[in-house]
Amino acid sequence: MRMLAALALSVVACRGGDRVVEPSSSGPRPADIVVVPASHKIPPGHLADVRKLFEAQVITFPISVTSSAGTQTQFVNPKPTIIGDRFLLAATPEIHAQLDTLLADIAKQPPTPPPATYQLTYWAIDATPSASTTIAPDLAELEPVLKSLAPLGPRTFKTIDRVATRSIDGTGADLKSRRLEIEQTLSADNAALELSLDLKLNGAHPDGPPRAEKISAKFPVTLDKPVVLGQSGDADGSDSADLVLYVVRAQRAE
Repeated sequence: MRMLAALALSVVACRGGDRVVEPSSSGPRPADIVVVPASHKIPPGHLADVRKLFEAQVITFPISVTSSAGTQTQFVNPKPTIIGDRFLLAATPEIHAQLDTLLADIAKQPPTPPPATYQLTYWAIDATPSASTTIAPDLAELEPVLKSLAPLGPRTFKTIDRVATRSIDGTGADLKSRRLEIEQTLSADNAALELSLDLKLNGAHPDGPPRAEKISAKFPVTLDKPVVLGQSGDADGSDSADLVLYVVRAQRAE
């Protein structure tokens, strides 16, 4: 990985050797920072590398913000606008210069394979204690993983909400359904998949108490294998606890 820093800039590339350019201690104060727009050519075959560079939010510069509380320094993560084979970015001249150097180095590397597309499906499932394990018909595809939760005791499993989306490797996505709100990023590295997400369940279920739970997690996933993200509710360690389970499954999109 190649890292370049100029002033408050820290740029991380996905390829190449290591290099660090330390910021100058005599550089301008935040109030003196000049921000200008400039376009940069995307090296052929490296659009995914450029996207990952900015999604990592490692390019920053300071600005001074004056309010009733006084003058404070804040850091800005500039966002690119991609048009054809170029991207437009508002940043300091030093950042633009470092980006040009970085992009020239990336251009020397072999093109990145096209990103794969995956189907992500999420479930929020009501797991109510019962005399025997019962799985609603619309959850039949999850029967193996739900039956593996035998230590929770016999339960009736019913769908609270379900949402699905297609996701390109390395690209973030926001999902919102009747009850679920999800921010996710799925990344592939050496044939392994890693999912980073914030999941929130809103509102009250007709058969249970109101809930507003949120889960933040980052973990590996296996294609076609549902994963239980976690649980919420009255989880007191007893078989009588009423729970909500969160399950996700990743599949390669056709």
